[in-house]
Amino acid sequence: MGARVGLSSSSSVAHQLGRLEARGLIVRPGRDWSTCVLGEEKPVRRRPGLRSRGPGGGPR
Repeated sequence: MGARVGLSSSSSVAHQLGRLEARGLIVRPGRDWSTCVLGEEKPVRRRPGLRSRGPGGGPR
């Protein structure tokens, strides 16, 4: 899988799979990554009081 997406090591693949799992995009019912299945993305939780300034929204 890593070769298909340009990752050179198995630890890089595991890191990216972990990030996908944290977002809920994949779920692994077992301990191994070979058991992972597609999940549903969790909504993004934003910290209260922070707002996006939209496109190009740097400091004013």
